[in-house]
Amino acid sequence: MNDTPLKAFGDSIADHSADAPWESNPPVPLDNPFVDARGSIQNLWLSGCQSVAVIESRAETIRANHVHTTDWHATYVVSGLVLYYWREADGEVRMHAYRAGDAFFTPPGFEHAMAFPVTTTIVTCSRNVRDTAHHESDVRRVALIDHTVFDDYASADAEEEGTPSSFQETGYSFERRRTLADRAVNLFYAVAGTVALLRDRIRDKR
Repeated sequence: MNDTPLKAFGDSIADHSADAPWESNPPVPLDNPFVDARGSIQNLWLSGCQSVAVIESRAETIRANHVHTTDWHATYVVSGLVLYYWREADGEVRMHAYRAGDAFFTPPGFEHAMAFPVTTTIVTCSRNVRDTAHHESDVRRVALIDHTVFDDYASADAEEEGTPSSFQETGYSFERRRTLADRAVNLFYAVAGTVALLRDRIRDKR
């Protein structure tokens, strides 16, 4: 695989050589879609990668909380909301909110985490093979965020007037914290899990 030059999401990320520092700013503008009478085509990736994954996350869950040694991944938000956190070289932890149609890039060597206030679907393109063995051998776990980020999100969602929360101070506006559909999905999973557990117990007694 050719690591240099690397271009993600079309020409949005500049050529990167092995001895050049990675840019930490994750937002990536997408190329303009091709549109005609039949509809549109939106290119997400115009370079080499070894893994493409569709990742679904339930409301109020967290992914990543790690740093990659060699791997990078580009992420496209299909639906929902991603609160993306990363640590700068100076130690400062920053956050950016991404919604459906947004894209962002995670280079190697940067601590990062994703929080999902609502049910969310993303697509990722990765440099490395993303089976369990390869993935785990390349990451180092960190405690960048925990579930208290959802408390801040709830506060931002509830405040219509008065002193802005830390989320609102960064200039992000948020949708409702939990939609009725999110609650229905969570209830479905809870009921399905209970039914499966009861079925297994009945089978064991036979």
